[in-house]
Amino acid sequence: HLGLERVAILDFDVHAGNGTEAVAKKEPRIQFVCSHQMPLFPGTGDPTFSGPHGNILNIALPPGTDFTTYRGIFQDQMLPFLDVNGKPDLVIVSAGYDALEADPLANLCLQPEDYGAMTAMLLEHLGHQKVVFGLEGGYSLTDIPKAIHSTVSAFSSH
Repeated sequence: HLGLERVAILDFDVHAGNGTEAVAKKEPRIQFVCSHQMPLFPGTGDPTFSGPHGNILNIALPPGTDFTTYRGIFQDQMLPFLDVNGKPDLVIVSAGYDALEADPLANLCLQPEDYGAMTAMLLEHLGHQKVVFGLEGGYSLTDIPKAIHSTVSAFSSH
């Protein structure tokens, strides 16, 4: 339990977080927000589904979405949703790097530096709240290290 009453999970992997969503829909203390390309495997992540507790936000992104569009969604929808039911005690980030434009298995158009920008926005939004990043998918062997470096650099400059 670790003294945590509320946990928020932010998933920016290119695939819908169907396993995390299955847990969140049973647990009202989990706030889950997920952005993903649609249509794409696993075919879940219906943007009209908010769960029985209203604690789920799915954002379906069309192929070709770039950071100009994504930034607005991240700032205006994803970050505010983390706090809808009050500030979480912990934020877990499912950090998927398969939304990179160079990724061969998906069709979103983020650049490595965009991950640093998202991380900086998240850290600014959270203030001094606890946050944990978990590495998810990604298949561009040239751009993943750059994107991860950009993510970690945002922590060191925060």
